[in-house]
Amino acid sequence: MLFVNRIIISGTKGFLGSKFDTSKFNSTKFFYAKNHIQLRRLVKKEKYDLLIHFGAENRDNSRTDYIIEKNIVNLREIVESKSLKKILFISSDTVTKLYNKNKNLKITPYNLSKLFCEQ
Repeated sequence: MLFVNRIIISGTKGFLGSKFDTSKFNSTKFFYAKNHIQLRRLVKKEKYDLLIHFGAENRDNSRTDYIIEKNIVNLREIVESKSLKKILFISSDTVTKLYNKNKNLKITPYNLSKLFCEQ
């Protein structure tokens, strides 16, 4: 069992983030960031033990520069803020498909942003 005092969960409006079960954590205070703006505000205020990062913009109709800004630039700024001891980055199976050069995979800015965020 993991004992952490302060955890931020990002992407709580998304599929996985909305289903994350916090009941297994004892002595933990959770902070929820429904979007990148809330996440930035949280990390500017205080220090945290862990960020569980589910968040990422994934709208296929979004412009590439918008996806890059929301997913890659924002995560980089959060990491560089030094407000977090650890980050658990929740990625996507599309990254594995990119690594395996799956010919049936539609390459999107979202897929690429997840790959770059992992790196």
